[in-house]
Amino acid sequence: MQRDLVESVNKFGSKWAINAEKWKPDKEEFEFYVNQVQPDEQARIKKFRFEIDRKRALCGRLLIRHLVSLLFSIPSGEVKLGRTEKKKPILLSPQLPRDRGELFEFNISHHGEWVVLVWSHTSVVGVDVMDYSKPRGSKSVESFFDTMKSSFTDDEWLTIKAEDEEEKRLKEFYRHWSLKESYIKAIGYVHIYEICYAAKKFTPRILT
Repeated sequence: MQRDLVESVNKFGSKWAINAEKWKPDKEEFEFYVNQVQPDEQARIKKFRFEIDRKRALCGRLLIRHLVSLLFSIPSGEVKLGRTEKKKPILLSPQLPRDRGELFEFNISHHGEWVVLVWSHTSVVGVDVMDYSKPRGSKSVESFFDTMKSSFTDDEWLTIKAEDEEEKRLKEFYRHWSLKESYIKAIGYVHIYEICYAAKKFTPRILT
């Protein structure tokens, strides 16, 4: 599985991505890897109905453990993960020296074929990945947009719908969705509609 790992590195941290669809484990191999993660993680993974969902969830937990193992030079079996009150994943063990002000932030997302992990030692991070597929259960992209109207501000919808082709408008929708979800996950899972409400009170800027 590691041979399919794609990595992007900069001075702040790195991004890892893996195509879960390409991983074709048999039942024995899959169970072996499931047993490498914590019992609570095993339970969440096994709740998924479809195989691809179970694979994506497992790949995500394995990526985190592999990253911590490399960064801190410890066996992956010694890695202990947890969640904050707002459900953001955190590292419980090994513990970082507080007096040195060390930071280890990470976040993970999976959708479609891909599982993506980001980490940083300088700032909080959030990530969201989306498959550019046409929404199921909607007659058209426009009808889909109607059902998602409360997800964005009026100005955001103007940007999304400014594209001249339906496929481009859908991609712009997913881009905005992923940016907003990434921010939400970075700060700790505030509901997306709260972000829309807050955006009406100030002019947001995206710094690149």
